[in-house]
Amino acid sequence: MTSIRGLLISHMIWKNMNHNAPHKKHSAARHRWQNAIFNKDRLPEAYTWSAETTPGGTAFQRVIRTDTGRTGRVLLYFHGGAYRDGLVPSYRNFSTGFFQAANGCETIYLDYRCAPDYQYPTQLNEALDLWDDLTKRQGYAPDQIILGGDSAGANLALALLLKLRDLNKTMPRAAFCISAWTDMTCNTQSFRDNYGRDVMFGNKGKTLTEDRLQALMQGKIFSFLGNADRTDPYVSPIFGDYHGFPPMFFSVGTHEMLYDETLQVVEKLKACQVPVTCEIQPGMFHIYVVFARLVPEGKISYHRLLDFIRANFVD
Repeated sequence: MTSIRGLLISHMIWKNMNHNAPHKKHSAARHRWQNAIFNKDRLPEAYTWSAETTPGGTAFQRVIRTDTGRTGRVLLYFHGGAYRDGLVPSYRNFSTGFFQAANGCETIYLDYRCAPDYQYPTQLNEALDLWDDLTKRQGYAPDQIILGGDSAGANLALALLLKLRDLNKTMPRAAFCISAWTDMTCNTQSFRDNYGRDVMFGNKGKTLTEDRLQALMQGKIFSFLGNADRTDPYVSPIFGDYHGFPPMFFSVGTHEMLYDETLQVVEKLKACQVPVTCEIQPGMFHIYVVFARLVPEGKISYHRLLDFIRANFVD
């Protein structure tokens, strides 16, 4: 049974983040809620962050613990937001859990350029540039890096893994995906079946008709695509081949339109003999793990993610 907090936050997401909800599009209350959730987080005093740029011009942020500094271990994270939204301060607090799970690591957040001004393959090129900068100029060993992301960031993480494998580059130690967005063709059963209960992207109580589907696929959420082929594995990793991938962790909620996209990628990984863990929470919404400090189900999955990081950063 979904927790009371889970139901409450689901309602608040529907009310304040879903463009289909019956609210004034730019209401002051909506902006106050989003600001409180995403922009008001403060790092504990023991941590500090800096904004940096690679020689290739790729922006990123680095979070370190001030009493340990750089440890040689890195958690490289790609944020979500349909490739349209920038990196918000709330992500930085993920770093404290990552640090503890990894027995000391710094967190690097790619601050990629956003659609619609920058379209595919801009973000993938920036991810590859940052990877090369970390493993060459900054001197981090690939096996001391764990890669992760949520939503569009999970899409980018999978795309980068495919690109690294295809370029015969050394893979990271492990990787994780929170509510991965993997199919730009929108062709899974859950994409249709969960439309009426996905509080982030769906429309409460409605059916995803063909007209609504086409409007969605041509809308702002997909603006990063440009003229890209929706079946290109670097765009839609659901079509990728997963041989040679590192150990993987996935989390997804059963109320997500993207639910089946995670399950299908997990099955492909298993078929390729890749060690994979899939954390499923009944009744949960898109990127519920990002709301771990507010939702019990998110906290449970977040701690299981930390267990995965801990297990893969064992010396």
